[in-house]
Amino acid sequence: MTKSVGAILFDLDGTLVDSGADIAGAVNEVRAQLGLSSLTTPAILSHVGEGARHLLERCLAEVGDVDLDAAFTAWLRYYEAHAVVETRPYPGIPELLRELGDLPMGIVSNKPFALVSRIVKAFSWEETFAAVIGGDTLPEKKPHPAPLLHMARLLGVEPAHCLLVGDGTADVLGGRAAGIPVCAVTWGFLSRARLEEAGPDLLVSSPHEILALTR
Repeated sequence: MTKSVGAILFDLDGTLVDSGADIAGAVNEVRAQLGLSSLTTPAILSHVGEGARHLLERCLAEVGDVDLDAAFTAWLRYYEAHAVVETRPYPGIPELLRELGDLPMGIVSNKPFALVSRIVKAFSWEETFAAVIGGDTLPEKKPHPAPLLHMARLLGVEPAHCLLVGDGTADVLGGRAAGIPVCAVTWGFLSRARLEEAGPDLLVSSPHEILALTR
C-alpha cells in the first residue's frame, strides 16, 4: 500500500466479532425444525460471507425442495432472539477501535441490517462507526462493489484511500472490484490458505497490525 488510509471499512462477522456459535445455533435450529441432524460449527461457518440466504441454501443442500423463504424467516426469528448470546468482539478489537480515534470507520456486512445494528448496540459502538450497511441495505451484497463504494461515499473518502478489513473471499473480491485495498484477517471464519488463495493486498494476524497500517 502506498496511499494513506483515510477511512476503514470493516466486515463484521469473523472480523470484529466472533459470532460463529450464535450463527451456527440458528442454522441448526432450522435444521432441527426440518428433522435434520446438526452440522458442526466449522462446517456451517465455511459457508458464511455471502448473506444468510446463501448460508441456508448451502446448509440445507440435502433438502431438494427446501423453501428458502420459510427457512430464512425461521432462521431470522431464532437468530434475532439469540444474536448476542455467545458473540463477543475478538481480543484486541475494542482496543483497536479506540486507538483508531477520529479516523472515519464504517461497517459493511452481508448480514441483515437489523442484526448488524443489534450487535453494534450490544457493544456500544453506535458512536464508533459513522455508518453501517447490512446485506439488505442495497440490492447488492459483497462481493458486488456497490455496498463498499456506497460506504466510501458516506464516509467522504475516495475508494483508493479507504482500507477494507475482512475475513472472507467476498471481502477480497468486493474490495478488488471497488478499487479498495483489502486487509484480510486470519482470526476469522476462513482458513489462511483460502485467504491467501483469494489474494488480498495484505494479510494480518493481529488487530495491532491494522493499527500500524494507519500510522
